[in-house]
Amino acid sequence: MKVMGSAVMALEVIVLGLVMPVAHVVYDYPLGTVVWVSGGLMLLCILSIGSMRRDRRTAVATGSFVQLLVLICAIFIKPFLVPAILFGLIWILAVVLSARVDAAKAEQNPEVLDDSDTPETL
Repeated sequence: MKVMGSAVMALEVIVLGLVMPVAHVVYDYPLGTVVWVSGGLMLLCILSIGSMRRDRRTAVATGSFVQLLVLICAIFIKPFLVPAILFGLIWILAVVLSARVDAAKAEQNPEVLDDSDTPETL
């Protein structure tokens, strides 16, 4: 979860930054609103990247919380809808695939796993 979750969040930071000019120029949302909302979401994504170093449960919880906030913001600022749906689906895929990878690692080397890499289901 550490690598895949961090990669998803890092790409989401870039995309949220690129949505700012689209929301302001094309859709005529106020610049202050777009900058504050997008900047806040970008900051939350960066902070969630830092939480990915902890155990799997914390990583999934913080990442899911950020995805939910992006989706809620997409209700009010329409250009955020495409990234919210796209990265929400990618996040679900990352959680599922990382659980499979962790389970496969546990089968191969049960003594190598420590408690921070323990596969858990949601």
